[in-house]
Amino acid sequence: MRQRRSDVLLTLAACLLTPVGVCALVTPVTHLLPSHSRDRTWPAHARFHLTWAAGKLFALGCSILALAWVPLRRGERWAWWATFANLAFGGAAVIPASRFQHGPIASWKDHDRSTRFMGIALASALSGLILAGATLASGTGAWSSLAERGRQGP
Repeated sequence: MRQRRSDVLLTLAACLLTPVGVCALVTPVTHLLPSHSRDRTWPAHARFHLTWAAGKLFALGCSILALAWVPLRRGERWAWWATFANLAFGGAAVIPASRFQHGPIASWKDHDRSTRFMGIALASALSGLILAGATLASGTGAWSSLAERGRQGP
């Protein structure tokens, strides 16, 4: 019963991580590349960096989704750390970058819909990370059952 509960919690955590992964996959194609990569008012070097960033963002989305739905759902603790690193150094890095360029954070109502969605997606991902971390730390994940089988012998 306890193993079943952790499976449900880790699946819920993967569901909570999904919006930020999908957002990272879709944003380069729908927002970044069409609006800025062909803008001739931008210097070629700026367009290069934008295209590079769009590729990294797409890869980040693939990575988050793959980690959330395969090893994290299986209860592998390393996947929690890898997902955390992806979100902290990849996804959430947009916050300081935005603040450097635009100054203090504007009120919620002043943001456009896509920025609001990204804020909700990041909050959802944080919730998923907390849920997965608590589940894995409680010792009810697949990791603890593998360790228990190792103690019992073959």
